[in-house]
Amino acid sequence: MIVTCTQLTIALALSTVVFSSPCRLSAEQPGMIQRNKKPIGLTKTERANAELEKEVSAKIATNGELKAAKLIVSADVTKNEITLRGTVTSDSIRSKAVELAKSAQAGVVMNDQIKVKAIADPDTSAVPSQ
Repeated sequence: MIVTCTQLTIALALSTVVFSSPCRLSAEQPGMIQRNKKPIGLTKTERANAELEKEVSAKIATNGELKAAKLIVSADVTKNEITLRGTVTSDSIRSKAVELAKSAQAGVVMNDQIKVKAIADPDTSAVPSQ
């Protein structure tokens, strides 16, 4: 026979008998049991970071210029932050990279460490003019 905590409490209140056995919960009250569990996700942070990095990298790979830039993506789900590193050839490409990375997860904080370095034209000024 399983006695619920409520039944045991009522029984004790009506009688002078004191039980020293622990209270067992019935199957109807599983929510009453408290277990010492870690919050969901804390033990899987590295996996969550890797999944977010993979998602951002896939979005960036949809753009040919960004794919060629080979940007480095780092994610930190505990801070809800994505970091982009690398070098691109223009500000518009840099903006596109940030836009695509933000679209991977709502409300993500961007840490933009992308450098813009324009492709230099061959220096023709070194050739003497005649």
